[in-house]
Amino acid sequence: MKKSKIDGSYDPRYYTLDRLNEISLSNVSLNLKQFMKDYDITEYPIDCFRLVKKIQDAKLIHLEVLEEGRMSAAFNAVATYLPEVDSFQIVMKPVPKDWQKRSSWRRCNFSLAHELGHVFCGHLDVPKNMKSPEKRQMEDLEADEFAARLLMPERLILKSQFSSYQELSKEFLVSDQACYKRLNNLKRLDLCRIPARDTCPQCGNSQISPVADYCEICGEYLPAGGKQGVRIVEYTRTMADRHNRVIFCPVCGNEEFGDGAKFCKICGTPVYNFCGNNNTFWPCNHINSPNARFCEMCGSETVYQLRGLLQDWKKEKEDYIRAVTQS
Repeated sequence: MKKSKIDGSYDPRYYTLDRLNEISLSNVSLNLKQFMKDYDITEYPIDCFRLVKKIQDAKLIHLEVLEEGRMSAAFNAVATYLPEVDSFQIVMKPVPKDWQKRSSWRRCNFSLAHELGHVFCGHLDVPKNMKSPEKRQMEDLEADEFAARLLMPERLILKSQFSSYQELSKEFLVSDQACYKRLNNLKRLDLCRIPARDTCPQCGNSQISPVADYCEICGEYLPAGGKQGVRIVEYTRTMADRHNRVIFCPVCGNEEFGDGAKFCKICGTPVYNFCGNNNTFWPCNHINSPNARFCEMCGSETVYQLRGLLQDWKKEKEDYIRAVTQS
């Protein structure tokens, strides 16, 4: 049997980080961190064409992106600096309107991120004809790493699940090839072999009970056998006993409840997060977990959600992604 060239959880044939020195990696890291801060990047996946619009609107630099059908077959995109007008310009091959649908088409998203890497890592400050071939190659590797970290942050990937790197590539709007290379450089090809667990495809909640028909965080309908989202988001969990009764009142903090208590004796807040559906003919009355915004059985808003005791899940998701990617 032919011996595999995959060493542990990575394939050394396609590993490139060993070609970047500490100075290059530091340059990528510092510039990417500043870039994400300047443009407040908290939503994933990143559509680089929308990101360009955000960059243009911020007016911190002048940037334009043009499509050119007569570009050389050797290039997907090229970034240049025009000193006479103090402007950056990215020229790329024409992009299909529905580029997100195919792996080969999604390559344009990485190509655009790569060129942004050249812009924001300072590679265009010196003209190419004044650089050695080795320097240009190093800058290309830096731009690749900038794009990979921007589109596929390590900590978000490690909080994801998937049955193949192709599934992850769809989630992060990159080509299968780009996704494979990113996992390979992280030395985490083993992630493809980890069994998936039920996860909401909309909000990333993975705390889903076996009987749930709806996601308790965002209310998304979860059809049987269709609970396999990719990205996992960790939402705040409120302490409760095995019957889903809170340990501390979410309003006043009281922790003294009688055996049969349904309300806090101090402020009157329910100690159970009941379904808010009080339909006379078809009431639900299901007891949900304390942090459930929606009833996992019928999809109605819960009592705690209706009372405004829970943070908006979209805001919590945004805060989580910001903490994960910018810390």
